[in-house]
Amino acid sequence: MLGTFSAPEQRFHVERIGGRFRVISPEGKLVGPPFESRRAAVEAAQAMQAEADRHAKRGPRPCMCCGRNFDSEGIHNRLCAHCRSRGDAASLSIPTNSIAKIRRAAS
Repeated sequence: MLGTFSAPEQRFHVERIGGRFRVISPEGKLVGPPFESRRAAVEAAQAMQAEADRHAKRGPRPCMCCGRNFDSEGIHNRLCAHCRSRGDAASLSIPTNSIAKIRRAAS
């Protein structure tokens, strides 16, 4: 699908370990306390993921090339997959309808 990143994203997830539910970090470590119910563990994992996404500034962002919104992997990811894959000089220019700010060197 155009406008989304295709890299597999590691996320917090829940596993049943020793009769209780545990939250597993993207690095594979146990985080937080054990939970009696899967629902409580999933809610904790979602809260941890939301905080990690906020910290990494992941989420919807306008493409600096075409202006379409796409799911950005973070502050470093400013071009949608379509524009990034074009690889020509035109994909590096900022169109006049772009909402991105253009910085110019002082002359």
